[in-house]
Amino acid sequence: MSGCPQHGFREREKLINTGSSRLPTQQSVPLSPYQRDIWLAATRAPKSPQFNATIVEEFTGAVDVFLLRDCLALTLERHDAFRLRFGERDGVPRQWLADALVADGTPAVEVVDLSSAPDPRAACLDWRERSCGRRSTWAAGRCSRSRCCARATQPSTC
Repeated sequence: MSGCPQHGFREREKLINTGSSRLPTQQSVPLSPYQRDIWLAATRAPKSPQFNATIVEEFTGAVDVFLLRDCLALTLERHDAFRLRFGERDGVPRQWLADALVADGTPAVEVVDLSSAPDPRAACLDWRERSCGRRSTWAAGRCSRSRCCARATQPSTC
């Protein structure tokens, strides 16, 4: 049934349950009904940031920002959701699992240094608001970006 909201479910289920907990890399499967709804809304309003979200964790005391960045990158790399990519084939939205979190040379987790701002905490909040209000580009099908904002007076702490 072509209009069935479960279209493609069995194909995804078969790929997911192949003895591995991971979707095969580079093999595309249809979007879930919820993903398809988001895809449709995003294509109808390409400048809307409605699906952006930020997560903020604040640390007190000395934190090695670059070690934190590396740990976050390793954690994100392990979770399929951050390696999912989206695109179209023959006009049909598809998803696939990339081999790596990033492959275009950009850092997996970018460090944004706000320590030189007159009020680093306010600069961090402002940066977060501007970032959340900016339309995400799904370059190469990637739909997530990760950043670590440093706002301490020394670059190795946040």
